Amino acid sequence: LQNNHLILNETIHKKYDTPILLAEKQQIITTLNKQQKLNTYVIWALLTLTFLGVILIIRGYIKQRNYKKRFKTIVQERNVLSEKNYAIEENATISDHINDAILEALTEFEKSNGFLRNDITLNSLAQQLNTNSNYLSKTINYQKKKNFSTYISDLRIEYCIDKIKKDATFRKYSIKGISEEIGFNNSESFSKAFYKSTGIYPSYFIKEIDKEYN
Repeated sequence: LQNNHLILNETIHKKYDTPILLAEKQQIITTLNKQQKLNTYVIWALLTLTFLGVILIIRGYIKQRNYKKRFKTIVQERNVLSEKNYAIEENATISDHINDAILEALTEFEKSNGFLRNDITLNSLAQQLNTNSNYLSKTINYQKKKNFSTYISDLRIEYCIDKIKKDATFRKYSIKGISEEIGFNNSESFSKAFYKSTGIYPSYFIKEIDKEYN
């Protein structure tokens, strides 16, 4: 009986216990391998996200630093219009007398803030200045070094910057309210024009001005 018992135990161990243990061992190894691969993927994903995060932080810092520089330039200098390369049209076809008359009329137009009207066009301004649109366009191109649309837009932006700096109530207006106040038809075109002229957006400029005066 004792011999039979020993033989039976050995048989059971070889036929049943050992295969089960080997199967469990293999299952554990497979699970560990999968977990190791998963951990590797997670580590690489975290490293990638960290790398991208660092890049975004650096870019944000550089962007803010550039905005700061542009803001200081705007505050320190009255004339905030950046130099632009426009094709200058020859003004030889206009006599000095007509050219001087148009320039004088444009000066009065700028002093009276006539550019704040949102319905102003080249033709309507030409009629207002008692000249024709062709002469007016050539004079602006030649003397102001810009086309009519940019000329009006830059005047509005310059006026807006000066008013934001001096008028605390004006600074409380919404971007839409400011854009309508200075002659733009919508806030999007105003923001684009402001950024094109200054290199920063009006919301940022207003925020920084508030910091300066508060």
